[in-house]
Amino acid sequence: VISQKTTSKSPKDMQWAIVGNDFDEFIQEYTKSSQQEALFKARVNLTTAKDPGVVKERVLLVSTFRLITIKKVMLSRKSVRQSIPINTLQGLAILTSKGDKNKIIIRITFPDETIDVEAQTRSPMASSLVQSILGVWKAVSYGFPVGMEPMISIPKEYLTEFEEPQPDVCDGILSTYLASCDKAGVSPQLQIVEYFMSSFLSDTRMFDLGDCIGYKEVNKRNVYNKTSPGQLLQIASALRYTDFFNEFVSIGYPINEEAIGAFADMYKRPIVTKAVFVNAGLKSGGAAALSRVIALGQHNLKFLNLSRNPLGDTGLQTLVEALDRGKRVVSSLCFQSCGITAHGIGILMDMLCKPLWMKGMQALDVSENRLRKTGSAHLARFLKNCQLEKLFAKNCDLDTEKIFIAVLENGLGKLQTLDISGNKVDRLSKEELLHKILRTSRTLHTVSLRKITMHKTLLPGVMTAVFENKHQLNLVLDISECGIGENGSKALLNVFQKLKSKGGKPFKTNISSLNLNDNGLGAKGIKNVVDALVDTDIRTLSLDRNYKPGFFSSGKEVGEALEKCIKHWPQLRNFSFDGGDSSQLGKLAYPFLEALAQNTTLTQLSIADNRIGDVGIEILSESLKKNKTITSIDVDRNKITMTGLIYLEDMCVVNKSLTDWVVPMDDITRICKNYPEKAEDLKEILNEFENSMDRNAEELTKEADEKKGDFQVLANENWGEQVVTRKRKDTRIIGGLKSTLRLKKIIAGQTLDAKKFTTEGKIDSPESKEDEAVREVFNKLAKAESNKASKSRALPEGWGLDPEDD
Repeated sequence: VISQKTTSKSPKDMQWAIVGNDFDEFIQEYTKSSQQEALFKARVNLTTAKDPGVVKERVLLVSTFRLITIKKVMLSRKSVRQSIPINTLQGLAILTSKGDKNKIIIRITFPDETIDVEAQTRSPMASSLVQSILGVWKAVSYGFPVGMEPMISIPKEYLTEFEEPQPDVCDGILSTYLASCDKAGVSPQLQIVEYFMSSFLSDTRMFDLGDCIGYKEVNKRNVYNKTSPGQLLQIASALRYTDFFNEFVSIGYPINEEAIGAFADMYKRPIVTKAVFVNAGLKSGGAAALSRVIALGQHNLKFLNLSRNPLGDTGLQTLVEALDRGKRVVSSLCFQSCGITAHGIGILMDMLCKPLWMKGMQALDVSENRLRKTGSAHLARFLKNCQLEKLFAKNCDLDTEKIFIAVLENGLGKLQTLDISGNKVDRLSKEELLHKILRTSRTLHTVSLRKITMHKTLLPGVMTAVFENKHQLNLVLDISECGIGENGSKALLNVFQKLKSKGGKPFKTNISSLNLNDNGLGAKGIKNVVDALVDTDIRTLSLDRNYKPGFFSSGKEVGEALEKCIKHWPQLRNFSFDGGDSSQLGKLAYPFLEALAQNTTLTQLSIADNRIGDVGIEILSESLKKNKTITSIDVDRNKITMTGLIYLEDMCVVNKSLTDWVVPMDDITRICKNYPEKAEDLKEILNEFENSMDRNAEELTKEADEKKGDFQVLANENWGEQVVTRKRKDTRIIGGLKSTLRLKKIIAGQTLDAKKFTTEGKIDSPESKEDEAVREVFNKLAKAESNKASKSRALPEGWGLDPEDD
């Protein structure tokens, strides 16, 4: 007998007599259509106090997510009467019946309804009902906080055979997501389910909303799949209580205010320390939704990136007030390209100049906001006394003189990264201040002068100042897109010839990485740069897009310069010489590629977009068969055909060092589209690439464990014994396609029925084996591209975003 009490205006006193199970066919159809499983079911007869002589047939059902009642209507049709999500359970208890000592009452409490079930004491039916409800709640609520657990009061004898369900493969997140979709009446998407599974299988602690919802190709570009606001809310529900993810990233996906507020609840978890909403369409309303959580001070955020959102001064003021009210320092703030003016910067600096923030701030990005003189003065006010480690102020129309003076007045503080790209250092007074910073700093590690308007003597002065610094040893210096040209390269050569006369070999420059991309050096300029830098301690050099073939230039100097880098620069570890639409090496690269066979120091090489063709690929492949040090290489966009890919495949069989292979996607895509009949061959080549990367990665990891693992003897004071333990170093060597393609195989092996879920942009079943092979090739390329994109999203220590890196 079952009675039910509801909070509706006309509560009913109902009695249910359990009589059997004959609704099986309807239950089977219902659970299949709703993606659920029937865990408990019983046919009942219902009578009401108003009409005790009228008997109505009902079915009581406990499914994967819900407690359901089903009624029979006219012409033997059946319909769902009630459907209550079990994850809203507030209480489950067994009470003694007042009228009969041999009967009990099972009380099931929900927010809007209370259901009393009268059954025989210790009957199998009572135990089955209790265990079903408790098991369902446990299964779907592993991610819920303790405060939401229902009150459970069940005697042990009713739970003797109860086995508590273990968390699913996603520690409860997957079940919580599915239960949330069920509660909201939203169909779960296969892409989202797979993302949660793959994150746990690969132990990825960064949640990326873009990767979660997936992409589709539109007009030859990858765009996000359309996701309803309801889906975003269900994703947020799954994330709200988990302690698995410690970072939230959304880049380029517009999020409405309601979803912003829902995702912001995730930041209440102490483990979440990073939040990234880049180009998410946040305006003042979105800033207000985010501020509601921040203002409470119930977060542990250390990193907040809101770049490329039209916040404006109003939205920034809302956030600043919330941050100030919450009294919790977010040590890294990024407001790049947020439409902020000098007024908004003044509001931000008023907060940052308070003692709490002065001590706690570590990184600040105000790039691509029109600061001008007034905003520069506000920023300088903060820089005079702060402990900032990283400053990004690119393309701000910055008064660099005020900034340099403030940094020097602070004694350079703890400043490690300084990025003033796109601003002006066009007067001798500004240049002298910059030279003083570079000459006296004890902490600077990264300096970016990309695309600055520079005085003609700036480059030689910068190199001299860095050389004269007696404190820093590994400066990363970016002087790309500064229009150095052939004349600038001559000045650089003259400076280094003078400096080298004071030192030995290798010449110590205090520079570990130098970026000279897009400086219009030309053939002679490249030769001057290489002659200047060869035999120095610089380990990374980038000369992308500096050579343009001309009618009056044979380009011979370029080939000789590149060959010199390989043969006579043993300190060089990473070298990049990518081409472009009008900047390609072609045959000039052949001697350089041949020289790689004897090189024993270079580890990373990029020569993409140089049109070296199949002949160049053949030379490169033969060299890499002998080379034992290069671990990463990029040869995409080089007019490679099937012949060139076969050369690379043969090389992969022999080579034992490559672990990070940048798949030539553009070339493979072109071949696959133009010659679909070669798809099977392409698939085999991609598999060989993958297998060789995996093999090399595993071998190198094994060698690292054997060679680098130290043995340390620790004395056990309690027992007087010596215990030998091994200190393993973390050697995370990942093959180029290993983390993406193998993951797809793992997911395919899960007991997950894809037909149960819906996904937008679903590919139709292939009509032939050829179509299937083409599709598999493109799927592999898509996964590899996703892996490449995810690597770029894992922003490095200097996390300022470049306008060209969307």
